Amino acid sequence: MMKKYYTSLMIFAAAGTLFLCGCGPSTPEGTPPAERNALVIRMFRSMEKGDAPSAAAQAAKVRTMDPGNAYLSWIIEVQECNQAIAQAQKALDAGRLAEAEEILFGAGRRYPLQSSLTMELKKVRQLRQLQAAVKMYCAARDTAGREYALKVVSRQAEQLRDPVLVAQCNVLRKQLEAEVSAARKAAAPAAEPAEQVRKP
Repeated sequence: MMKKYYTSLMIFAAAGTLFLCGCGPSTPEGTPPAERNALVIRMFRSMEKGDAPSAAAQAAKVRTMDPGNAYLSWIIEVQECNQAIAQAQKALDAGRLAEAEEILFGAGRRYPLQSSLTMELKKVRQLRQLQAAVKMYCAARDTAGREYALKVVSRQAEQLRDPVLVAQCNVLRKQLEAEVSAARKAAAPAAEPAEQVRKP
C-alpha cells in the first residue's frame, strides 16, 4: 500500500547539496566540511537503498551541522517523513492499524505541507473503515445484514482502488445471491402442500 517517498532527483542533487553545505574551513559548530559532506553522502546512499531509519538518523546529524541550509532542511524533512511512513508500514504489516494511523497523524502535524503523509493517512483511515465493515459482515446474523455490510465493504474497496478487494467483494456478492436464491427455492415447496390441503 505504502511506498518510499524519495526521488532520483534528490539523489542526483547530492552534489548540489554538498556545494550548498559550504566550502569554508568549518561550520559555526566547528564541524569540518569533509566530515559533514561524508555524512550527507551516507544519508543519500541510505535514501537510495530505502533504509529510512538509517537515513533519518544521519539526517538529524546533518541538521545540527548545517541548520541554516533551507534546501538540505527540505531533504531532511522528506526523509523524516519517509521514516514515519516506513514505521507506519511495519505497524500495518503487524495488523496494528490504529498505531499506523497515530504515527502518520503525528508526522503530519509536524510536517503539514508533506502531501505524502496526508495521502498515506487517508489510506490507513480507509483501511480501518474497511476493517470495521468486514467485522460487521462477519457478525451479521441474517442475509439482510450481510447484504448491507457487503455494500459498505464494496464501497471501501472501491475507494481504496484495490482490484483484489473489489474482486473478493464480487465473489462474496455472488455467494450471497446464491444463498438467497437457494433459501427462496427451499421455502417455495413448503408452501405448496399447505395450499393443496385447503382445496376441496
